[in-house]
Amino acid sequence: MKIEEELKSRKITDEYQKLFLNILFSASWLEDKTAHIFKSTNITSHQYNVLRILRGSLGTPLPAFEIQSRMISKNSNVTRIIEKLVAKKLVHKKFNDNNRRMIEVTITQEGLDILKQLDDVIPDNYAGLFNNISREEANLCSELLDKIRE
Repeated sequence: MKIEEELKSRKITDEYQKLFLNILFSASWLEDKTAHIFKSTNITSHQYNVLRILRGSLGTPLPAFEIQSRMISKNSNVTRIIEKLVAKKLVHKKFNDNNRRMIEVTITQEGLDILKQLDDVIPDNYAGLFNNISREEANLCSELLDKIRE
């Protein structure tokens, strides 16, 4: 469906404004379409992002500022997200021995188990979201979005 129809607005004549609105709308649409996946494991998409970052560190503790720099949403409150994950026993945090103001975070086995559970369902969900475009079109979209951020 065209973005003007989705937003119930008149024709958008400025191509850059149309692209901007389309990207914002599509990001929100994707978030809505995938929220149910994370609800089944009692985590949010932002918590999932933190868990994936920690899994990618291969057991090396990461400081909160490093996690923040790798987040998809750069304005996420990583400290709050980490606290919620600690309460769920999905991550462990400790103070850095050399700098007591810096916390270091590692993923727990429970956190890895949640990711494994999600690894089994997320690829199928992504395929379902994009079943109306080819892999080549998906690659082109990704390349264009990368180019925008250059």
